Amino acid sequence: MAPAIASREPMNTSSTVAPELAGPVICALCHTADPVMTIGTLTAGADWRCSRCGQRWDAARLTAVANYETWLSERIAAAGKSLNLSAR
Repeated sequence: MAPAIASREPMNTSSTVAPELAGPVICALCHTADPVMTIGTLTAGADWRCSRCGQRWDAARLTAVANYETWLSERIAAAGKSLNLSAR
């Protein structure tokens, strides 16, 4: 799962940057969008500090959070299925 990005038009429409890399990054902790930092910049090795909560983020950390969210949702879905089977 890719890090969350806000939906908006890129300012430079003539750019060759992929649309999913052009939007601002969003803090995984407090969900505040950073209007300057982009996913493409993070992928290139940059990091940033959230202006709201102060957490420091980079591409590796955001990827780890996204992977954990995926794993957790799969575990919750599996637990729900096993609970439904035992209720019969």
